[in-house]
Amino acid sequence: MSRLFLLGLGARNAGTTRIGEYLIEQSGVNFGFGKEYGVFNALHLPEYGDEDTDLIKRARLLLEELKSNIDEKDIAELIQSTAWIRLPQQSKMRETDPTTPSRGRTDAGETALSVLIDLKKTIYRLNMIRNNASYYAYFNDLLRDECTLTGDLTPEYAGLSEGALTKIKQEFGQRRIEVKPIFLMRDPVYRLQAAVRAELGKRKPGKRK
Repeated sequence: MSRLFLLGLGARNAGTTRIGEYLIEQSGVNFGFGKEYGVFNALHLPEYGDEDTDLIKRARLLLEELKSNIDEKDIAELIQSTAWIRLPQQSKMRETDPTTPSRGRTDAGETALSVLIDLKKTIYRLNMIRNNASYYAYFNDLLRDECTLTGDLTPEYAGLSEGALTKIKQEFGQRRIEVKPIFLMRDPVYRLQAAVRAELGKRKPGKRK
C-alpha cells in the first residue's frame, strides 16, 4: 500500500484552499486537524521566528476562555469526553459525527468543547515546532488502515531552502513515506488582487491603516 505525503509549497492565494477542500473529501485521504500546519516556516524562516511564542499566548487565551465558559471542576470531565479526539480533519470534526455523545450538553458546554478542541490544535502545533519529531510521527500515525494520502499545504513553505526540503524528504523516507511536493501557480495580477481582498477582509470595519 502506498503511503504519500503531499507537501504544499504555495503559492499563497493560488488555490491551496480549494485543493485541500477537494482532497479531504476523497476516500483514503486524511490531512489531520488542519490543511496548513505552519511548522517549517517557523523553524527555518526568520520572519516566522516568533511563531512558538504566539502559539503560547494563544494557548493561554484559550485556556482563560475555557475557564470563563465552564466551571473548573467540570473541565476534567470535558477533557475525558474529548479524549477520543485525535484531531480529525476539518470536514469530519465532531459536529458531523452522529456517534458523539452530546446529551445534556449546554450552550456553554458546546462553546467550551469548541475552545478545548482549538486549544488541543494549538498545543499540537506548538509541540510540532518544539519537538519536530512529533510532526513526522503525527502524519505517520495518520497513514494507517485505509489512509494512503496525507499532507501539509502551508504556502509559506515556498521560502524553504533546498536543505530544509531535503531534510523533510529524508525524515519521511525513514518512515517509508513518499513525499510529493506540489506548487500552484496563478496569474500574478489575479493573485495580487486576491491577496489585497484577503488583507482588506481581515481589517475591522472603519479601521484604516
